Amino acid sequence: MPEFAPSEAKTALAPITVSPSGLACEAELFLGPDDETKVITSGRIPFTSMGVSQDVRLPVTMPDAEGTYHVYLDVYCNSLLVAAYQAVEDVTIAAAEYIDSINLSPSQVAGGGSFTISGKVYLLKTPVNDFSYYLSFSYSATAERFGTTFDTGAQNHQDIGVISDGLHDFSVTLPSYLWVGEPGVSEKIKFNPGTHTIYCNLSLVEYRTSALMGRYFYAITPIWRNFDTGVKITIT
Repeated sequence: MPEFAPSEAKTALAPITVSPSGLACEAELFLGPDDETKVITSGRIPFTSMGVSQDVRLPVTMPDAEGTYHVYLDVYCNSLLVAAYQAVEDVTIAAAEYIDSINLSPSQVAGGGSFTISGKVYLLKTPVNDFSYYLSFSYSATAERFGTTFDTGAQNHQDIGVISDGLHDFSVTLPSYLWVGEPGVSEKIKFNPGTHTIYCNLSLVEYRTSALMGRYFYAITPIWRNFDTGVKITIT
């Protein structure tokens, strides 16, 4: 049974045969508990019949609510319904990943120090192949050196290899300083005092293995981008 994330955008490729060729047709793909309840729909997508099987692209956005949905396909010619199908397989909308709890220690830190953000994150079982979740935290700040202001911030991450659904611990240490490198010199510059929002990114990272390269990073699929954790750090 195909499984998708809530609100995930997908495009179905439906093979449709309508004869004769040259007819003005439309196809509509929708999900729902029955053929009269359209939870989500592609809307009617126009195409011209070719008299033979042709692939029609039907973009949809998956439902927000988790659960199992039937898949239906209606075909119209000259605005008349000429065919109605139900897919053999249903579609499952899985629970979304989310942060279950989050803690900051300490809640304020002197410039040049560091702090830890920790808690639990709910993650779904990763697909086949070699995947892991990449959970990163960041915040924006500024630092100054010899009259030059650096608009920058700090970030760090944790790889979480998941083999089952459920809650997983995370603990990431973030600095309140910036390293500035020059030839032969590396200097730690404190971030300016202020209160900053902590953001979180969650991605699914795929690794592959080859005889030549061994295990290597292959692709990354963002799940959250700049998710506001609701937590703030104060630099003194």
